[in-house]
Amino acid sequence: MSVVGQAPSAHPMVSIVVPCYNARRWIGETLASTRQDCPWLVELIVVDDGSTDGSGELVARDFPEARLVRTENRGCSAARSHGTEFAQGTFIKYLDSDDLLAAGSLVRQVDLAESSRAEVVYGNWQRLVQSGEAWQPGEVIERTWQSVHADIEVAFFTGMWCPTGAYLWRSEFLRQRHPGWHSALPVIQDARFALDAARAGATFVHDEALAAHYRTHTSGSVATNNPVKFARDCWHSALELRDQWERAGTFNAARRVALLEVLEYLAFDTYPRDRALARDIVKSARNVAPDWRPTGSRWRRWVGGVVGFEAVARLRQGLEHCRRLRRDVAA
Repeated sequence: MSVVGQAPSAHPMVSIVVPCYNARRWIGETLASTRQDCPWLVELIVVDDGSTDGSGELVARDFPEARLVRTENRGCSAARSHGTEFAQGTFIKYLDSDDLLAAGSLVRQVDLAESSRAEVVYGNWQRLVQSGEAWQPGEVIERTWQSVHADIEVAFFTGMWCPTGAYLWRSEFLRQRHPGWHSALPVIQDARFALDAARAGATFVHDEALAAHYRTHTSGSVATNNPVKFARDCWHSALELRDQWERAGTFNAARRVALLEVLEYLAFDTYPRDRALARDIVKSARNVAPDWRPTGSRWRRWVGGVVGFEAVARLRQGLEHCRRLRRDVAA
């Protein structure tokens, strides 16, 4: 184990777990961002998830303070879980191999966790937007779960999301109460990890300062490059969550509304790409509410009630096509 220095009693140690797969282009800058003014605070663990581009060799050469763990390629969830097994810190921070920690964020988040006794600290984050070979600072996201929905589980199920580097997790909570990284949801495993923490009753505290920088690649994410796979993961997660709520006796009206809204969004978004999947998602919505019909404008509700979801989806697809043509002509 490589731990730099000895942590003063005033500051517990943070284990930073970085999953890495063919990230040689980014990993150096990412790991450099963990070298903050608190070397005694950090235990750095890099899990090389079967890289073939020399990522592991770069880490071993340039970051001797890191513990480098090499595995066969098993995916991000497995890599994070494996790294957690080695972590000895009071806190754990998961940092994706192309993202950056904001300066000063480690000490600040530890101090906030200690003063509040929170099990999770989450901070603001900034997009880094690709411009050729350079990266430009973009939008800063300042969002609390309360600003999304009063029910914390609904908030993390719907619009509440932060990159992994924005969170600081108390190790005791992760080991004793959190179910762990959900390997069956490879596209949305980071969102589900936070949702599962909320479901486990974690106490969350918002760090009002900047915690992490998140690269927005022009090549897109898995969600944008494979929207059907993303939709399928979201659908499976939604059905699983509904079952959990029903077993716990907590599937109330607000959660029912949120579930139907998510299923409706997924169905319409998926229909142009995979009509069979969209139909399955609609069936799921009707299992929740047999009289379900599309929401939105009056005409959309009317058409949905008279001729069904697919007619609305086709009309919606046609309108979007017309909008694209108008934009192209105007350009």
